[in-house]
Amino acid sequence: MISVLALTGSGLRIVYIQRRRGSMYRLRSGSELGWAYPLDQLSWIRKCAGKNVEFGFPDGSWTTLVVHTDEELQQYFPSMLPETAGVPW
Repeated sequence: MISVLALTGSGLRIVYIQRRRGSMYRLRSGSELGWAYPLDQLSWIRKCAGKNVEFGFPDGSWTTLVVHTDEELQQYFPSMLPETAGVPW
């Protein structure tokens, strides 16, 4: 499976795409919609080491995702916290 973070007009969505064995670039026909969350419910977003980005939620929890185009993510989330910022409590 390849996990893709999709940014929509109203939220974030993970899409799982099947791939053929032995090749990251040869996709199969199956895909599945995964986790989704409304953008207006995110508490914070923080850049981390490497390509990791943390997404914070109102209940104090967060998730870390690998984002391969973090520069573009900065365009959509200009208030994204820098890597040097601590986790907001």
